[in-house]
Amino acid sequence: MLTDTKLKKLKGRKNSYRIFDKTIGDPGFGVRVTPNGHVSFFQMYNVEGKRRFMNLGSYSDWKLSEARDRAREARKHLDKNEDPQDIRDAEKKAKAETIRRKKSRGTVDTLFDCYADWLESQGKRSANQVRRFQHAYIVPFIGEMYVADLEPDDIRAVLRPIIKRKKMVLANRVRAYLVAALNFAISWKDKPNYTSRIRFEIVMNPAQVVEKPLKEEAPGERVLSEEEIFNLWEQWGREEVFPQPMGQVLRLILASGGQRVEEVLKAEWREFDLKKGLWVIPPRRTKSKRWHVVPLTSLMVEELEALRAHSGDSWLLFPGKGGKSPIRTDSLGQALRRFCARTYNFEFFTARDLQRTVKTQMGWLRIPKEDRDRLQGHAMTDVSSKHYDRYDYLAEKREAMDTWEAYLRGIVAGKESNVVHMEKQA
Repeated sequence: MLTDTKLKKLKGRKNSYRIFDKTIGDPGFGVRVTPNGHVSFFQMYNVEGKRRFMNLGSYSDWKLSEARDRAREARKHLDKNEDPQDIRDAEKKAKAETIRRKKSRGTVDTLFDCYADWLESQGKRSANQVRRFQHAYIVPFIGEMYVADLEPDDIRAVLRPIIKRKKMVLANRVRAYLVAALNFAISWKDKPNYTSRIRFEIVMNPAQVVEKPLKEEAPGERVLSEEEIFNLWEQWGREEVFPQPMGQVLRLILASGGQRVEEVLKAEWREFDLKKGLWVIPPRRTKSKRWHVVPLTSLMVEELEALRAHSGDSWLLFPGKGGKSPIRTDSLGQALRRFCARTYNFEFFTARDLQRTVKTQMGWLRIPKEDRDRLQGHAMTDVSSKHYDRYDYLAEKREAMDTWEAYLRGIVAGKESNVVHMEKQA
């Protein structure tokens, strides 16, 4: 009968050898001793006339009593005409698969990383905002949860603190990004950049069933008046009132016929041809992913010349800190919020409201809507424009810009009596 005392006295020999236990009720159980003295347990059995030895573990890792228990479990499978070693191998394989799947299961944080990377690969501008929302509003609550485990209540937990602050539009945006990211997860295996090590294992979108915090969002309606433009144009040129070059960004948005905020902020000097009088924005920087040509006016050229002092040797019109990347959109928004907050009785507006202002004022100037749309780079979605019309409409754009420049110059050159003084609050 094997005992701990006997096992500790076992020594290695020239060749490995086996010792069978003589305990009644444990047939085929024993130990194997290697030439270097290593002792391990085994269970011997026969399958289809062939003798097999199942390793039950090392004596240094398992107690003798534990090894006997393992041998008895193995013999239970023999009673069912099952090969215990095959059963154990299958269990090991299943356990390894469970661990592998657990390691490869994608979390919400991983999903948003993949989603933002995919948006960037598609040239989508929303990638940066997705990352910002990911870290500010989503990851702190459900970032480490597995996507496959998400339920509608988890989505509501993300939205609840935003709704408590009565930021209903923001809550809608966060929900929208969650819906989009989870739809992306559902189609993950079909994406060109599919990585087999990551699995989201989701077939239903839990964010889709969560109701919108704000049922209907009112469209933006803020349009600046001529009086406001007059006063703001002057204020934006004064460093002590509005930080530069932020003010020049806003002046260029107006002077350029209401080009998109990001297209102005990320403008590069090489895009401007002063001899031909053109600003040519490449597809990688336009929302429509097409070349966009904006005719330069003398007012725009004046603004560009003034910008040289701020941009220095940078390849960007509006370089941020370090000069390697442009000023961020949210930095411009913060500057505007502070300006409106400290300006007496002045209604808040955003940089995007300037685009709406220009388009509205151009309508009053009887500039055709089609020319206004083309001037601001809006995609023309009718079949003719989308597939057949390759005319650049440069002449029409120039005419519209000339009309707009004359109108804007008239506003900024207004008489002193038209000025509404904007004093700081006491």
